[in-house]
Amino acid sequence: MSREKIVLAVETAFAGGSLSLFINDYEIDCWTGAKEISKAEDILLGIDELLTKNNFKPININTIIVAREIGGLTGLRIGQALGRGLSKSLNCEYREISVLESLLIKRNKDGIIVTAVKFNDVEVWYEIFRAENNVVSQISDKAVRCRLETFKDLLVQTPYNNFIYYRLSNKYASDNSNRFQLFSDFEYIDLKENLSTYLGLYLTG
Repeated sequence: MSREKIVLAVETAFAGGSLSLFINDYEIDCWTGAKEISKAEDILLGIDELLTKNNFKPININTIIVAREIGGLTGLRIGQALGRGLSKSLNCEYREISVLESLLIKRNKDGIIVTAVKFNDVEVWYEIFRAENNVVSQISDKAVRCRLETFKDLLVQTPYNNFIYYRLSNKYASDNSNRFQLFSDFEYIDLKENLSTYLGLYLTG
């Protein structure tokens, strides 16, 4: 019988951050930060809480995945510093994955795919990919941060096959603006799900 692989996914660049704990390709538990900005001490307490609740010790972790590229710069640095430090002390694998790329796990068809994450009340991060037979390539050079109005114009001009849009379910992120009616016909991700969940799913799936 193959040994269970314990994976910890860490996302710290949006709001209070989130954590997901996986056994192989199955998420067994998750944690969401309650504060407006991720703080290292809160993330460490969240990790300890997740592991203790599920009867694991830090030494049981085989892989740590950390979000890269998009979101708040301070949060990104916190997550990467924590991930590298923990992986070194635990002698486990360290990986960085783009949140926007990880959202591709939700696609329902191949072709040109736009993924986007709401950053605040007026801005989003987005990236454009091409997916064919489980092979993914970037169309845009990098992730882009822009205003919602600019993003709306981009969607009108882009012949995409699938659009995946994540809105943060956080008390600091209001979704009451009429701007979001622009996206009512597109595929939303469940607001209760963590961005860290997709990091783990994309790696283990």
